[in-house]
Amino acid sequence: MATTNKRTLTKEILDYLPHDDPDAIASRKDLLWLNHVFGNFRWICRMLHDAGISSVVELGAGDAQLACRAVKHHPDLIWTVIDLAPRPPGLPESIVWRQGDLFEQLPLVDGEALVANLFLHHLDSAQLCELGQQLHRFRTVISSEPTRHWVYHLGGYALRIFKLNKVIQHDLHVSIDAGFLGSELPKLLELDSGHWTWKLRQTVLGMYRLIAENHNSRVDENETLSVESTL
Repeated sequence: MATTNKRTLTKEILDYLPHDDPDAIASRKDLLWLNHVFGNFRWICRMLHDAGISSVVELGAGDAQLACRAVKHHPDLIWTVIDLAPRPPGLPESIVWRQGDLFEQLPLVDGEALVANLFLHHLDSAQLCELGQQLHRFRTVISSEPTRHWVYHLGGYALRIFKLNKVIQHDLHVSIDAGFLGSELPKLLELDSGHWTWKLRQTVLGMYRLIAENHNSRVDENETLSVESTL
């Protein structure tokens, strides 16, 4: 078990599996269930609604269940996905799917908000810095990632009673070790206080949540961070 003092990035098994591999399919079903348990989709949709967002760019959408949920409840919402995987069958036509590398595709799309759910922890420090250089085009950034703390490893072991797929059982712990603590993520993205105000919250179940607003103007540096930790 890795220490919580430093991020440890290890390739997750799901990253290597073909999209149609039986273990990959089973793992994505488990991820959908975990997102429900953690409340990630509900939180992201609420933040988008509260911010009055009409267009979204999502990074690493997987089966696009978040996008499907969002456009079902808000049909006028423009949703663009960037993912290495091919477009899932049966996806609503209103969802734009751009298959390819994040850093090649992102400059080609536009939106008011950038959304990432359980994705940014896959990126190393240099990649997060590179991503941060493109965020000035968005008004809002919303992300839900793992919290890097030993207690959530215990929770991961406890989840095995629900017979999660072996791939998810492994990748869950890898994700925790690659997660974030404190103000790490906005600092790695270099969200400077001259343009951004941001808030963080760490949930009881181990989610590290960031919402950042790009005001494109100088703000009081004492108001740039609000961290609510339940640890």
